[in-house]
Amino acid sequence: MSQWRFCNYFDVWGNKNDGYEINNWSYEDFEPLKGTDNDKEILKRLKEIGFFKKHVRLNMITIEDQCNGMIMIYERKTHKPICCIEYPA
Repeated sequence: MSQWRFCNYFDVWGNKNDGYEINNWSYEDFEPLKGTDNDKEILKRLKEIGFFKKHVRLNMITIEDQCNGMIMIYERKTHKPICCIEYPA
């Protein structure tokens, strides 16, 4: 994969205790982050594309680089998957 892609998990089933299943998602091209991949920059970019509203803060989400070409983003309290960013590994 030579292009960054954003994957919106818009249909997730389950709960914190039993786990989650991503039932449906959609891909969109995603402009690469400019030389940085820290959590603050990732959140800023997701706000710029309109995925997150302005009130969303880092303490509300968990951002994990899976080190395999995927950055996963979860709700912090429930660990429910929200979206991911795929990048060339």
